[in-house]
Amino acid sequence: MAYVVSAHQSNFLPGLSVIQKIESADAVIWLDEVTYSPHGWTNRNRMPDGSWLTVPVMSGAMHEPLNRVRISDHRDWRR
Repeated sequence: MAYVVSAHQSNFLPGLSVIQKIESADAVIWLDEVTYSPHGWTNRNRMPDGSWLTVPVMSGAMHEPLNRVRISDHRDWRR
């Protein structure tokens, strides 16, 4: 019997493809100790209308492990 194991780097806004990957796997490995980079998809995602939704993170998060990066408490981003 073969098992499907999936690995994924954690992010604040997982897209539908991530959810589908989880559903099709027998086991999921979350890589939450890798280094955060603001130049990827970790804290943003494209919405169905083509616009971007970005979750701001606390300053100083660059080069921190993902499991230590926190969402900014700045309230204006929710608009």
